[in-house]
Amino acid sequence: MKTVFTETWQTDDIPDFSNDFRNEVKDDKEVKEENEDKDGWVWVCGVDLSDCIVTCPKTSNRLLHTLARKVRGFERTRGRMLSLLQYYTIFERWELASKSYLRATDYLTEFLAKLDSVKVPEGATLAAAFLKTKSHSAPAKLEKHPSSSVQHFGSLCRELSVMSNGQPIMLSQSAIAKLFECEPRTICNWIKALKTIRLLSVAKPAIPKKTAATYYYLD
Repeated sequence: MKTVFTETWQTDDIPDFSNDFRNEVKDDKEVKEENEDKDGWVWVCGVDLSDCIVTCPKTSNRLLHTLARKVRGFERTRGRMLSLLQYYTIFERWELASKSYLRATDYLTEFLAKLDSVKVPEGATLAAAFLKTKSHSAPAKLEKHPSSSVQHFGSLCRELSVMSNGQPIMLSQSAIAKLFECEPRTICNWIKALKTIRLLSVAKPAIPKKTAATYYYLD
């Protein structure tokens, strides 16, 4: 059955997890190399999960939800769900990296339950904020800027900050470039411009090929 993705993005069909994960789908070694992107294995094996790993006590519930949102966000972009074995593989990576702070709890079931309960996949927040700010006025520091796109970008940063309750916001240049239909280099310049006028300040620098930088919105 093909899953239809909507604004709220919920799935009505819950897979039967009673069978062994490893026997449910074909072994990853059988996936042809040329089909890795289509089949999702490049993402499953290579994505950085550092922002989901448990590094201190009493944070596993929140971080498992972050992991579930990340998985659902990828599926939403891809247009179809991952396999049961891929869910299991992702969970094993998370569990291995987090084991120092995990208790004797059935975290796998919690992860699968959170996948079912995700209402806003990772990335959907950015798209929602983008649409919401199209008709918003520009931040005061950008009112005289000649580019309506830069003004809209400033409004987007402001809305993301509101949605995150003033916590640092992640600005993925590639994801934002798709929304504005421009090159990532252009978004890079916009970020630098907003830093210059002190509308943004770096909270955490980017890690090349792993995670985007995060910023504080200052207006």
